[in-house]
Amino acid sequence: MKPVVWKFHIPLYAGPYQLSVPSECKVLSLQVQQELLALWCLVDEASPDEDRRVCVVHTGQAVPLGSCPKHLGTVQVTDGYVVHVFGEASF
Repeated sequence: MKPVVWKFHIPLYAGPYQLSVPSECKVLSLQVQQELLALWCLVDEASPDEDRRVCVVHTGQAVPLGSCPKHLGTVQVTDGYVVHVFGEASF
């Protein structure tokens, strides 16, 4: 099967979140879209879904590297407000 680009929304608020994504999932980009974080991934639609943890961290906050060791992206939202998104190593 050919890879397809999918989009997943993540809240801007700090915290851990669970995303249900295909097991074959590669992060392409992280941006803000309509006041939400949007994570675009290249996926294999035929692969089974699995839950993966992402952690939204604001500048100055501790990064939970134990549960979210991989940096997925950093975005500037408004007026210099910056958020950083980390995910499981499997991203």
